[in-house]
Amino acid sequence: MPSPSKRPFRVIVVGGGVGGLTLANMLERFGIDYVVLEAYKEVHPPKGAGVLLSPNGNFLMDQLGYYEKIREAAQDSEVEVTYFRNADGKLFSTTKQMPYHQEKRYV
Repeated sequence: MPSPSKRPFRVIVVGGGVGGLTLANMLERFGIDYVVLEAYKEVHPPKGAGVLLSPNGNFLMDQLGYYEKIREAAQDSEVEVTYFRNADGKLFSTTKQMPYHQEKRYV
């Protein structure tokens, strides 16, 4: 029987959102076996799927070396105000001046 430190393992990533796919990408980079579990077979933008990287998310993407590629793919779009809603659609939070927060990522 292999020792516990040499036993093969597989990481289970739950969810194919930004966090799950970022983790899967890092595991792939380091040659770690993984499987991504996602509730849907495909992403369906008309059903509300979308990606928003707030300043803290972009900071992480910068640390991973993806920030510039993401900015290029986003075609320099800027979000002035972000609205956060619960499952019923009720507004519970907003973040204003997103470009300002984005510039502060290096501070």
